[in-house]
Amino acid sequence: AKARERKEKMLAMEATRRATMQKGDLELEDEMKNTLLLDSAQKATDEELDVVKHMNQMMLYAKCVTIRDAQLMEKRKIQKEQAEQEKQFDELMEEERLRAIEIQDEQEKKKIDERKRGASIIRMQIEQREKDRIREQEQLDMEREAMLRQIEKMKMEEQQKEEGRRQLGQQLLEEAALANKIQIQRKQEQRMKAIEEDQRIAEYIAEKDRKEQEWQEQLEKEAKRKAEETARLRAMQEKMADKQAEEDALRAKRAQEDYERAWRAKEKAERERKELMLKEIMESREEQKRTKERVQAEAAQAQKFQFEAILAVQKAAEQAELEKERLERQKRLEHNEFIRKQIAESEEKKQRNRQEFLEEGSKIRIAKEIESRRLESIKQRKITELRNSGVPEKY
Repeated sequence: AKARERKEKMLAMEATRRATMQKGDLELEDEMKNTLLLDSAQKATDEELDVVKHMNQMMLYAKCVTIRDAQLMEKRKIQKEQAEQEKQFDELMEEERLRAIEIQDEQEKKKIDERKRGASIIRMQIEQREKDRIREQEQLDMEREAMLRQIEKMKMEEQQKEEGRRQLGQQLLEEAALANKIQIQRKQEQRMKAIEEDQRIAEYIAEKDRKEQEWQEQLEKEAKRKAEETARLRAMQEKMADKQAEEDALRAKRAQEDYERAWRAKEKAERERKELMLKEIMESREEQKRTKERVQAEAAQAQKFQFEAILAVQKAAEQAELEKERLERQKRLEHNEFIRKQIAESEEKKQRNRQEFLEEGSKIRIAKEIESRRLESIKQRKITELRNSGVPEKY
Protein backbone atom coordinates (compact mmCIF):
# COMPACT_ATOMS: atom_id res chain seq x y z
CA ALA A 1 0.00 0.00 0.00
CA LYS A 2 2.80 2.41 0.83
CA ALA A 3 4.42 1.58 -2.47
CA ARG A 4 1.12 2.34 -4.21
CA GLU A 5 0.83 5.68 -2.42
CA ARG A 6 4.40 6.54 -3.31
CA LYS A 7 3.67 5.56 -6.89
CA GLU A 8 0.57 7.76 -6.94
CA LYS A 9 2.53 10.67 -5.52
CA MET A 10 5.27 10.15 -8.12
CA LEU A 11 2.68 10.05 -10.88
CA ALA A 12 1.06 13.22 -9.50
CA MET A 13 4.44 14.91 -9.33
CA GLU A 14 5.19 13.79 -12.86
CA ALA A 15 1.86 15.19 -14.05
CA THR A 16 2.61 18.42 -12.26
CA ARG A 17 6.06 18.47 -13.82
CA ARG A 18 4.65 17.97 -17.29
CA ALA A 19 2.05 20.67 -16.72
CA THR A 20 4.72 23.09 -15.64
CA MET A 21 7.59 22.22 -17.96
CA GLN A 22 8.14 25.90 -18.63
CA LYS A 23 8.73 26.66 -14.97
CA GLY A 24 12.16 26.70 -13.33
CA ASP A 25 13.59 23.99 -11.13
CA LEU A 26 13.18 26.13 -8.04
CA GLU A 27 9.49 26.67 -8.75
CA LEU A 28 8.98 22.96 -9.33
CA GLU A 29 10.80 22.17 -6.14
CA ASP A 30 8.69 24.69 -4.25
CA GLU A 31 5.49 23.26 -5.68
CA MET A 32 6.56 19.76 -4.69
CA LYS A 33 7.35 20.97 -1.19
CA ASN A 34 4.00 22.75 -1.00
CA THR A 35 2.23 19.61 -2.16
CA LEU A 36 4.03 17.53 0.45
CA LEU A 37 3.30 20.13 3.11
CA LEU A 38 -0.38 20.24 2.15
CA ASP A 39 -0.57 16.45 2.27
CA SER A 40 1.15 16.45 5.64
CA ALA A 41 -1.14 19.20 6.95
CA GLN A 42 -4.22 17.34 5.71
CA LYS A 43 -3.02 14.14 7.36
CA ALA A 44 -2.25 16.02 10.58
CA THR A 45 -5.74 17.54 10.45
CA ASP A 46 -7.27 14.13 9.86
CA GLU A 47 -5.30 12.70 12.77
CA GLU A 48 -6.93 15.26 15.10
CA LEU A 49 -10.42 13.95 14.38
CA ASP A 50 -12.01 11.90 17.15
CA VAL A 51 -12.93 9.16 14.74
CA VAL A 52 -9.36 8.99 13.42
CA LYS A 53 -8.05 8.98 16.98
CA HIS A 54 -10.38 6.10 17.66
CA MET A 55 -9.04 4.38 14.55
CA ASN A 56 -5.50 4.96 15.80
CA GLN A 57 -6.47 3.45 19.13
CA MET A 58 -7.96 0.47 17.33
CA MET A 59 -4.80 0.22 15.23
CA LEU A 60 -2.75 0.41 18.38
CA TYR A 61 -4.94 -2.24 19.88
CA ALA A 62 -4.61 -4.39 16.77
CA LYS A 63 -0.87 -3.95 16.78
CA CYS A 64 -0.78 -4.72 20.48
CA VAL A 65 -2.87 -7.81 19.98
CA THR A 66 -0.61 -8.84 17.14
CA ILE A 67 2.41 -8.33 19.33
CA ARG A 68 0.66 -10.24 22.09
CA ASP A 69 0.02 -13.13 19.78
CA ALA A 70 3.66 -13.12 18.78
CA GLN A 71 4.66 -13.00 22.39
CA LEU A 72 2.27 -15.84 23.19
CA MET A 73 3.88 -17.91 20.52
CA GLU A 74 7.23 -17.02 22.02
CA LYS A 75 5.93 -17.72 25.51
CA ARG A 76 4.83 -21.21 24.48
CA LYS A 77 8.46 -21.92 23.88
CA ILE A 78 9.53 -20.50 27.21
CA GLN A 79 6.34 -21.02 29.27
CA LYS A 80 8.11 -21.97 32.37
CA GLU A 81 10.54 -19.08 32.27
CA GLN A 82 8.15 -16.30 31.31
CA ALA A 83 4.87 -17.43 32.89
CA GLU A 84 4.82 -14.55 35.31
CA GLN A 85 5.81 -12.06 32.63
CA GLU A 86 3.07 -13.40 30.34
CA LYS A 87 0.54 -13.09 33.11
CA GLN A 88 1.56 -9.51 33.79
CA PHE A 89 1.57 -8.77 30.10
CA ASP A 90 -1.89 -10.27 29.75
CA GLU A 91 -3.10 -8.12 32.58
CA LEU A 92 -1.54 -5.07 31.02
CA MET A 93 -3.06 -5.89 27.67
CA GLU A 94 -6.42 -6.48 29.30
CA GLU A 95 -6.20 -3.14 31.00
CA GLU A 96 -5.24 -1.57 27.69
CA ARG A 97 -8.17 -3.27 26.03
CA LEU A 98 -10.55 -2.17 28.75
CA ARG A 99 -9.11 1.31 28.58
CA ALA A 100 -9.54 1.32 24.81
CA ILE A 101 -13.10 0.09 25.22
CA GLU A 102 -13.74 2.76 27.85
CA ILE A 103 -12.27 5.40 25.55
CA GLN A 104 -14.40 4.06 22.72
CA ASP A 105 -17.49 4.14 24.95
CA GLU A 106 -16.73 7.71 25.98
CA GLN A 107 -16.26 8.73 22.36
CA GLU A 108 -19.46 6.96 21.39
CA LYS A 109 -21.23 8.69 24.25
CA LYS A 110 -19.85 12.02 23.03
CA LYS A 111 -21.13 11.23 19.54
CA ILE A 112 -24.53 10.35 20.95
CA ASP A 113 -24.52 13.56 23.00
CA GLU A 114 -23.49 15.53 19.90
CA ARG A 115 -26.27 13.92 17.89
CA LYS A 116 -28.73 14.68 20.69
CA ARG A 117 -27.56 18.27 20.85
CA GLY A 118 -27.81 18.51 17.07
CA ALA A 119 -31.29 17.00 17.16
CA SER A 120 -32.23 19.36 19.99
CA ILE A 121 -30.95 22.33 17.99
CA ILE A 122 -32.89 21.15 14.94
CA ARG A 123 -36.03 20.69 17.08
CA MET A 124 -35.53 24.17 18.52
CA GLN A 125 -35.12 25.55 15.00
CA ILE A 126 -38.25 23.71 13.87
CA GLU A 127 -40.18 24.96 16.92
CA GLN A 128 -38.91 28.51 16.31
CA ARG A 129 -39.90 28.33 12.65
CA GLU A 130 -43.30 26.96 13.69
CA LYS A 131 -43.68 29.84 16.15
CA ASP A 132 -42.64 32.27 13.41
CA ARG A 133 -45.15 30.64 11.05
CA ILE A 134 -47.92 30.88 13.67
CA ARG A 135 -46.99 34.49 14.40
CA GLU A 136 -46.99 35.33 10.68
CA GLN A 137 -50.33 33.54 10.27
CA GLU A 138 -51.76 35.50 13.22
CA GLN A 139 -50.42 38.70 11.66
CA LEU A 140 -52.04 37.78 8.34
CA ASP A 141 -55.31 36.98 10.14
CA MET A 142 -55.15 40.31 11.95
CA GLU A 143 -54.49 42.11 8.67
CA ARG A 144 -57.39 40.26 7.01
CA GLU A 145 -59.70 41.13 9.93
CA ALA A 146 -58.54 44.75 9.76
CA MET A 147 -59.22 44.79 6.03
CA LEU A 148 -62.68 43.27 6.59
CA ARG A 149 -63.42 45.84 9.31
CA GLN A 150 -62.26 48.61 6.95
CA ILE A 151 -64.50 47.27 4.18
CA GLU A 152 -67.46 47.06 6.61
CA LYS A 153 -66.75 50.61 7.78
CA MET A 154 -66.68 51.79 4.16
CA LYS A 155 -70.00 50.02 3.54
CA MET A 156 -71.56 51.75 6.57
CA GLU A 157 -70.19 55.12 5.43
CA GLU A 158 -71.54 54.43 1.94
CA GLN A 159 -74.97 53.60 3.38
CA GLN A 160 -74.90 56.78 5.49
CA LYS A 161 -73.92 58.82 2.44
CA GLU A 162 -76.66 57.18 0.41
CA GLU A 163 -79.15 57.99 3.17
CA GLY A 164 -77.86 61.59 3.23
CA ARG A 165 -78.28 61.85 -0.55
CA ARG A 166 -81.78 60.37 -0.28
CA GLN A 167 -82.72 62.82 2.47
CA LEU A 168 -81.24 65.71 0.47
CA GLY A 169 -83.20 64.64 -2.61
CA GLN A 170 -86.34 64.27 -0.49
CA GLN A 171 -85.76 67.73 1.01
CA LEU A 172 -85.24 69.25 -2.44
CA LEU A 173 -88.41 67.53 -3.70
CA GLU A 174 -90.34 68.77 -0.65
CA GLU A 175 -89.03 72.30 -1.22
CA ALA A 176 -89.99 72.08 -4.90
CA ALA A 177 -93.43 70.71 -3.94
CA LEU A 178 -93.86 73.52 -1.40
CA ALA A 179 -92.85 76.09 -4.00
CA ASN A 180 -95.33 74.56 -6.47
CA LYS A 181 -98.02 74.58 -3.79
CA ILE A 182 -97.34 78.24 -3.01
CA GLN A 183 -97.40 79.05 -6.73
CA ILE A 184 -100.68 77.17 -7.15
CA GLN A 185 -102.14 79.03 -4.16
CA ARG A 186 -101.02 82.32 -5.71
CA LYS A 187 -102.61 81.35 -9.01
CA GLN A 188 -105.82 80.37 -7.20
CA GLU A 189 -105.82 83.67 -5.27
CA GLN A 190 -105.22 85.60 -8.49
CA ARG A 191 -107.99 83.63 -10.21
CA MET A 192 -110.36 84.30 -7.27
CA LYS A 193 -109.42 87.98 -7.36
CA ALA A 194 -110.11 88.05 -11.10
CA ILE A 195 -113.46 86.30 -10.55
CA GLU A 196 -114.32 88.74 -7.74
CA GLU A 197 -113.26 91.66 -9.94
CA ASP A 198 -115.41 90.37 -12.80
CA GLN A 199 -118.27 89.86 -10.37
CA ARG A 200 -117.90 93.41 -9.04
CA ILE A 201 -117.81 94.75 -12.60
CA ALA A 202 -120.90 92.70 -13.50
CA GLU A 203 -122.69 93.94 -10.37
CA TYR A 204 -121.66 97.51 -11.19
CA ILE A 205 -122.95 97.17 -14.75
CA ALA A 206 -126.17 95.53 -13.50
CA GLU A 207 -126.63 98.33 -10.96
CA LYS A 208 -126.05 100.91 -13.69
CA ASP A 209 -128.53 99.17 -15.97
CA ARG A 210 -131.07 99.04 -13.16
CA LYS A 211 -130.64 102.75 -12.42
CA GLU A 212 -130.84 103.57 -16.14
CA GLN A 213 -133.98 101.50 -16.39
CA GLU A 214 -135.50 103.30 -13.44
CA TRP A 215 -134.48 106.66 -14.92
CA GLN A 216 -135.93 105.67 -18.32
CA GLU A 217 -139.15 104.60 -16.66
CA GLN A 218 -139.30 107.93 -14.84
CA LEU A 219 -138.74 109.76 -18.15
CA GLU A 220 -141.51 107.77 -19.77
CA LYS A 221 -143.80 108.44 -16.84
CA GLU A 222 -142.97 112.16 -17.01
CA ALA A 223 -143.53 112.25 -20.79
CA LYS A 224 -146.84 110.42 -20.37
CA ARG A 225 -147.85 112.81 -17.63
CA LYS A 226 -146.93 115.83 -19.75
CA ALA A 227 -148.75 114.41 -22.75
CA GLU A 228 -151.81 113.85 -20.64
CA GLU A 229 -151.44 117.36 -19.23
CA THR A 230 -151.09 118.76 -22.75
CA ALA A 231 -154.17 116.87 -23.91
CA ARG A 232 -156.06 118.08 -20.93
CA LEU A 233 -154.97 121.67 -21.59
CA ARG A 234 -155.79 121.27 -25.26
CA ALA A 235 -159.27 120.03 -24.32
CA MET A 236 -159.71 122.92 -21.92
CA GLN A 237 -158.58 125.45 -24.48
CA GLU A 238 -160.75 124.20 -27.29
CA LYS A 239 -163.23 126.68 -26.20
CA MET A 240 -160.75 129.47 -26.53
CA ALA A 241 -160.17 131.30 -29.66
CA ASP A 242 -158.56 129.50 -32.51
CA LYS A 243 -155.59 131.84 -32.50
CA GLN A 244 -154.92 131.36 -28.88
CA ALA A 245 -155.39 127.65 -29.36
CA GLU A 246 -152.92 127.55 -32.18
CA GLU A 247 -150.42 129.54 -30.18
CA ASP A 248 -150.85 127.26 -27.24
CA ALA A 249 -150.51 124.23 -29.47
CA LEU A 250 -147.41 125.70 -31.04
CA ARG A 251 -145.91 126.43 -27.66
CA ALA A 252 -146.81 122.97 -26.47
CA LYS A 253 -145.29 121.46 -29.60
CA ARG A 254 -142.13 123.51 -29.18
CA ALA A 255 -141.95 122.55 -25.53
CA GLN A 256 -142.37 118.90 -26.51
CA GLU A 257 -139.67 119.20 -29.17
CA ASP A 258 -137.32 120.92 -26.73
CA TYR A 259 -137.97 118.19 -24.21
CA GLU A 260 -137.40 115.49 -26.80
CA ARG A 261 -134.14 117.13 -27.99
CA ALA A 262 -132.94 117.45 -24.40
CA TRP A 263 -133.89 113.86 -23.75
CA ARG A 264 -132.12 112.61 -26.89
CA ALA A 265 -129.04 114.67 -26.01
CA LYS A 266 -129.12 113.27 -22.52
CA GLU A 267 -129.62 109.76 -23.90
CA LYS A 268 -126.69 110.24 -26.27
CA ALA A 269 -124.49 111.57 -23.51
CA GLU A 270 -125.51 108.72 -21.24
CA ARG A 271 -124.94 106.21 -24.04
CA GLU A 272 -121.53 107.69 -24.77
CA ARG A 273 -120.78 107.69 -21.07
CA LYS A 274 -121.77 104.01 -20.82
CA GLU A 275 -119.72 103.12 -23.90
CA LEU A 276 -116.73 104.97 -22.49
CA MET A 277 -117.18 103.32 -19.12
CA LEU A 278 -117.55 99.90 -20.80
CA LYS A 279 -114.47 100.60 -22.91
CA GLU A 280 -112.53 101.57 -19.81
CA ILE A 281 -113.78 98.45 -18.03
CA MET A 282 -112.76 96.24 -20.96
CA GLU A 283 -109.37 97.94 -21.19
CA SER A 284 -108.96 97.52 -17.45
CA ARG A 285 -109.87 93.85 -17.75
CA GLU A 286 -107.43 93.40 -20.64
CA GLU A 287 -104.73 95.13 -18.61
CA GLN A 288 -105.53 92.92 -15.63
CA LYS A 289 -105.41 89.89 -17.93
CA ARG A 290 -102.06 90.97 -19.37
CA THR A 291 -100.78 91.70 -15.86
CA LYS A 292 -102.00 88.33 -14.65
CA GLU A 293 -100.41 86.57 -17.64
CA ARG A 294 -97.18 88.50 -17.08
CA VAL A 295 -97.22 87.64 -13.37
CA GLN A 296 -97.97 84.01 -14.19
CA ALA A 297 -95.19 83.96 -16.79
CA GLU A 298 -92.78 85.56 -14.35
CA ALA A 299 -93.84 83.11 -11.64
CA ALA A 300 -93.46 80.20 -14.06
CA GLN A 301 -90.05 81.51 -15.12
CA ALA A 302 -89.05 81.97 -11.49
CA GLN A 303 -90.32 78.48 -10.71
CA LYS A 304 -88.39 77.16 -13.70
CA PHE A 305 -85.25 78.97 -12.56
CA GLN A 306 -85.78 77.65 -9.02
CA PHE A 307 -86.33 74.11 -10.29
CA GLU A 308 -83.29 74.35 -12.58
CA ALA A 309 -81.24 75.74 -9.68
CA ILE A 310 -82.38 72.84 -7.48
CA LEU A 311 -81.52 70.39 -10.25
CA ALA A 312 -78.14 72.07 -10.76
CA VAL A 313 -77.38 71.92 -7.04
CA GLN A 314 -78.53 68.31 -6.87
CA LYS A 315 -76.55 67.43 -10.00
CA ALA A 316 -73.45 69.17 -8.64
CA ALA A 317 -73.87 67.34 -5.33
CA GLU A 318 -74.30 64.04 -7.18
CA GLN A 319 -71.21 64.76 -9.33
CA ALA A 320 -69.20 65.64 -6.22
CA GLU A 321 -70.47 62.51 -4.49
CA LEU A 322 -69.63 60.39 -7.54
CA GLU A 323 -66.13 61.87 -7.67
CA LYS A 324 -65.73 61.25 -3.95
CA GLU A 325 -66.98 57.68 -4.39
CA ARG A 326 -64.53 57.19 -7.28
CA LEU A 327 -61.64 58.45 -5.16
CA GLU A 328 -62.73 56.30 -2.21
CA ARG A 329 -63.15 53.28 -4.51
CA GLN A 330 -59.68 53.90 -5.94
CA LYS A 331 -58.34 54.28 -2.41
CA ARG A 332 -60.00 50.99 -1.41
CA LEU A 333 -58.53 49.27 -4.47
CA GLU A 334 -55.08 50.64 -3.67
CA HIS A 335 -55.46 49.57 -0.04
CA ASN A 336 -56.61 46.09 -1.09
CA GLU A 337 -53.69 45.86 -3.53
CA PHE A 338 -51.33 46.88 -0.72
CA ILE A 339 -52.82 44.19 1.56
CA ARG A 340 -52.55 41.59 -1.22
CA LYS A 341 -48.92 42.56 -1.80
CA GLN A 342 -48.22 42.26 1.92
CA ILE A 343 -49.88 38.83 1.98
CA ALA A 344 -47.95 37.77 -1.13
CA GLU A 345 -44.69 39.06 0.34
CA SER A 346 -45.42 37.27 3.60
CA GLU A 347 -46.21 34.04 1.73
CA GLU A 348 -43.07 34.48 -0.37
CA LYS A 349 -41.01 35.08 2.77
CA LYS A 350 -42.52 32.00 4.39
CA GLN A 351 -41.76 29.92 1.29
CA ARG A 352 -38.25 31.34 1.20
CA ASN A 353 -37.70 30.53 4.88
CA ARG A 354 -39.01 27.01 4.31
CA GLN A 355 -36.74 26.63 1.29
CA GLU A 356 -33.78 27.94 3.28
CA PHE A 357 -34.63 25.49 6.06
CA LEU A 358 -34.75 22.63 3.56
CA GLU A 359 -31.55 23.81 1.91
CA GLU A 360 -29.90 24.09 5.31
CA GLY A 361 -30.97 20.52 6.13
CA SER A 362 -29.71 19.39 2.73
CA LYS A 363 -26.38 21.12 3.34
CA ILE A 364 -26.08 19.43 6.75
CA ARG A 365 -26.89 16.07 5.17
CA ILE A 366 -24.36 16.60 2.36
CA ALA A 367 -21.71 17.72 4.86
CA LYS A 368 -22.37 14.59 6.91
CA GLU A 369 -22.09 12.43 3.80
CA ILE A 370 -18.80 14.10 2.82
CA GLU A 371 -17.47 13.68 6.36
CA SER A 372 -18.56 10.03 6.39
CA ARG A 373 -16.83 9.38 3.06
CA ARG A 374 -13.66 11.10 4.23
CA LEU A 375 -13.62 9.04 7.44
CA GLU A 376 -14.22 5.88 5.42
CA SER A 377 -11.20 6.78 3.24
CA ILE A 378 -9.06 7.33 6.35
CA LYS A 379 -10.33 4.03 7.77
CA GLN A 380 -9.33 2.19 4.60
CA ARG A 381 -5.91 3.82 4.69
CA LYS A 382 -5.43 2.75 8.33
CA ILE A 383 -6.53 -0.80 7.50
CA THR A 384 -4.00 -0.84 4.67
CA GLU A 385 -1.29 0.31 7.07
CA LEU A 386 -2.24 -2.50 9.49
CA ARG A 387 -2.11 -5.02 6.68
CA ASN A 388 1.28 -3.71 5.62
CA SER A 389 2.40 -3.98 9.24
CA GLY A 390 1.49 -7.67 9.26
CA VAL A 391 -1.50 -7.44 11.60
CA PRO A 392 -3.83 -10.44 11.07
CA GLU A 393 -7.27 -9.90 9.43
CA LYS A 394 -9.12 -10.99 12.57
CA TYR A 395 -7.98 -7.81 14.37
